[in-house]
Amino acid sequence: MILKAILLKKSLEDTKFRAFECKRKNLLEDLQASDITKYWDVMVDAFAKSLNKLSDEYGSPSLDCLPYTTMITPFALILIILKEKLR
Repeated sequence: MILKAILLKKSLEDTKFRAFECKRKNLLEDLQASDITKYWDVMVDAFAKSLNKLSDEYGSPSLDCLPYTTMITPFALILIILKEKLR
């Protein structure tokens, strides 16, 4: 999930690069080691905050209680975007 989020974050920031899919093929072809190094800590922090928010504010005790675990990736990205916009 974190690699998919890194790919999406890269596509949001890099005007020359736009990823519209997050399939295994895209992860292997479009992600570089430098991208993972650049965005890893940011995305891990975003995932931790999103899981805490889901647990504390929305009452989801674990990932098993979410209808789709794939919700975490866009939710983490939304939190990052909102944080950047509110600065």
